[in-house]
Amino acid sequence: MSGNSRSNIGFFKRLKPQVYSDSQSYNSEIVLISINPVGNNVVNSRTDGSLRIWRSSSDRLTEAKTIDKPHERPVESVSWNPKTEYTFATVGKDKNIKIWRAIASTPDKIITVQKNDNTPVILKLVKYSANGDLLAVVDKDSTVVIYSTKDYKKLCEIKLHEYIYSFEWFNSGDLFIVGFHDGSSHIYKYYNEEIILKKQLLGHKSSITSTVIDPRGTYIFIGSNEGVASLWSTSTLLPEKVITDVDESISCVACSRDGTYVGVCYDGDIPLKIYDSSSTEMMLEISNAKPGKQVAPSIQWFPNKTAFIYTSDDCKTMTYMIKSD
Repeated sequence: MSGNSRSNIGFFKRLKPQVYSDSQSYNSEIVLISINPVGNNVVNSRTDGSLRIWRSSSDRLTEAKTIDKPHERPVESVSWNPKTEYTFATVGKDKNIKIWRAIASTPDKIITVQKNDNTPVILKLVKYSANGDLLAVVDKDSTVVIYSTKDYKKLCEIKLHEYIYSFEWFNSGDLFIVGFHDGSSHIYKYYNEEIILKKQLLGHKSSITSTVIDPRGTYIFIGSNEGVASLWSTSTLLPEKVITDVDESISCVACSRDGTYVGVCYDGDIPLKIYDSSSTEMMLEISNAKPGKQVAPSIQWFPNKTAFIYTSDDCKTMTYMIKSD
């Protein structure tokens, strides 16, 4: 083991956990955690349908407020507008996109999605582009719809061939990647109100469950149902590294603020693992990041410091891992 690796492992061992529970919703489970672009607001969604917004300071979270029923069902996807500090979008297995401000308890805007063929809509994913100019939503029938954020006018839609598990914009703002049920990932370009296929990434044998692009735009991290996490270069679109030490479906991959580390959560009784992206050496294992009865575990990194939050206690609480003074 190199001296640098020992130093990095030592850093993670010095992180101290702070556990947060929602006192009124403890018996429900946390579906997701989302952190805004400047790291001072954290949102979590629960299986009881509530959405909780927390304030984040340099060393702790402060519970701010609860939105009881933002959608007909629990919120399954949250995306922050990178142009603002407080604005975020949500979807929750209904036909509406809701745009919120973290300081308000009612949505600023509700967008009812209607597809070109007028078939029923159940939305599952929502993502602002990296430059904040576009908003994409994905429904359960694998239709991608893109809106302009100037007026939330619909720009285009495309029906894709396979069930979509993951969606992520590239840092350029006009390219995005989707992960499919068949194990492939496709890169598309939005151009002139059309969606154009640019590249297919092949190599995984089962469903792509999680996809993320590091903030520097250097790597694409892909997690799959066969337990393999792959790291692809964005410049060559070729796989450079794989993480294969666990034979269990991956529920979430997330990378740190500079892409140096990647966290991997699993569906089974496997600890959350933090890896060095360059060497794929494991830096830390966290044993209490296990699935709940209804949801899988997840992790999110802060954009402004090497710290992260993950779901803990069978997804009933969330734990903030931060450097101790």
